[in-house]
Order: sequence, then C-alpha cells, then structure tokens
Amino acid sequence: MLSGGAVELAKEFGGLRFPAWTGHLPTFTEIFKDHPEIEIIPVKDENDMMSRQRNLILTGVYKRPYDFWKGQEPFNHPWKDVEPFDEMFYREIGVPIEKKWDSFPWKPVGTTPLYQMPYIFVHDDSSRGFAMDLDRIGRHWTQDMMVVPDPSLSTPITDYAFDILSAHEIHVINSAFMWFCEFLPLPKQQRKFIHRYARPWRNCDQYRHRHQWLILD
Repeated sequence: MLSGGAVELAKEFGGLRFPAWTGHLPTFTEIFKDHPEIEIIPVKDENDMMSRQRNLILTGVYKRPYDFWKGQEPFNHPWKDVEPFDEMFYREIGVPIEKKWDSFPWKPVGTTPLYQMPYIFVHDDSSRGFAMDLDRIGRHWTQDMMVVPDPSLSTPITDYAFDILSAHEIHVINSAFMWFCEFLPLPKQQRKFIHRYARPWRNCDQYRHRHQWLILD
C-alpha cells in the first residue's frame, strides 16, 4: 500500500529510507529493484522500529533523503480509527492517494501461463488465528484446486503474480496479498473476495479499492 507513496517521496527529496520488517525484505527488494534511490532498512520488531525512530528524532536525521519513519508519527493520533488508514497516510505524507496505484513500482513481466483446470488463489494467516471458513470459500473448491502461498514467505510475494492473474477466483484477508492484488491488472470477470470476518478490523481498515471486491463479513 505504501510503495507508491515511497516512490513519489524519493522523487521529491532525491532519496528515501524505507523501513521494512525483516520477513518482508525479499518482497520490498524485488518491488524497489529499479529504484536505487530507495534504501530499505530492515526492522526486527515494533521495539526496533520505535528505537530507530527515536534515534532519528534525537539526532535530527529527518532531513534529505526523506525518512519514511516520519510517516509513522501520526499513527498514534487518537483519531487514527476515524478514516481509512490509506487515506490518512497519504494525506500525512503529502502525496495524492491515486499515487498508491499509479506509482506502484513493479509490474509483471511475461505471459500468463495456461492451466489445465480452474483453480482459486487463497491466502489467510491461520498461524495468527486469521483463518477463512471453507464453507464461505465453497466446498466445491478442493485443496488440489487451490493455490496457497508458502506461509514462510521466504520468496517475494510478486512470485505469485501470474497465479493470481490466472485464478478463477481470489480469496484473501486484509493482508499484503490483498494489496498486491490491488496493484495487478486483474481481469474484470474474475471474482474477488475479501474475507473480512477472518481478521479483526476497525474503521481504518476500510480502504479505498480500485478492483470490485465482494466483502464477506
């Protein structure tokens, strides 16, 4: 969701430091591979994030290149749950929200493979308790008809681009895969579902989408 804003800020300030959880490094390395002006900073956890942010404030490092940590500051405001998170974030960094899509820095290269049978793309996070109800996916979709990402996410999520593009249906929760789907040129006839009931959500999680999603509560 934030990659388009990162590209615009890097363009404006001549560079950008972009914090990313260590587990997401393969994905952001791939997404920003054509943008050497964006420096990806590995972050281990929330404490590491806050410690780095405090150090930047104390040492006055909020100068060029722009530090994306600066965008973290408004997240603690009491009104953070009043409006969609993406609209609040892009307003705070001074970038039009349309750039979320228009400036996304990665596009699939190649041709979509042909599959012998219909299948669906499914992503939830049962390890954290965010599991989908198979009845709401449809029991006619058996396990051998589902493409499910490796839970370890040891490879970039971009590796699943053509699986998503070719799927008969998409079933996701509020996650990085949901946002990645938003940035792909998905077929209009493809059925797309967000299983919102599977993960606790608040007002700020009602994002602006470009694709037509069916929201399951």
